[in-house]
Amino acid sequence: MDYSAQNFYDYLAAGNATMIGGLIYIICIIGWWKLFEKAGYAGILSIIPVVNLFVLSKIAYGSYPYGLLIFIPIVNAIYGLALSYQIMRRFDCGVGLSILGAFFPVLALVPAFGDNRYLGPKH
Repeated sequence: MDYSAQNFYDYLAAGNATMIGGLIYIICIIGWWKLFEKAGYAGILSIIPVVNLFVLSKIAYGSYPYGLLIFIPIVNAIYGLALSYQIMRRFDCGVGLSILGAFFPVLALVPAFGDNRYLGPKH
């Protein structure tokens, strides 16, 4: 068995990447929790897989069935970006921040902890 320094650094880098990814995920969950509460839903729904996608669809589009689009290959990537964009727009964010929020979900902290209010789904 080879116990070289390079193997040690490879394992260390993999552990750091996992830790950073987990930290980003926790930060996103905190932001989603606050967004759910601002929209009038229980914050706990933000940490339940799949359920959170349906509730986000309800917040953004006013209908739960749109959440089914996340299960269609290729469409799910486009829908994920559109959903993130619409969520930011429903919380009274500008177009620029909404576009950035679609690609960087951590930006959900801005409307979550800011004085943004929930405008409701587009009718």
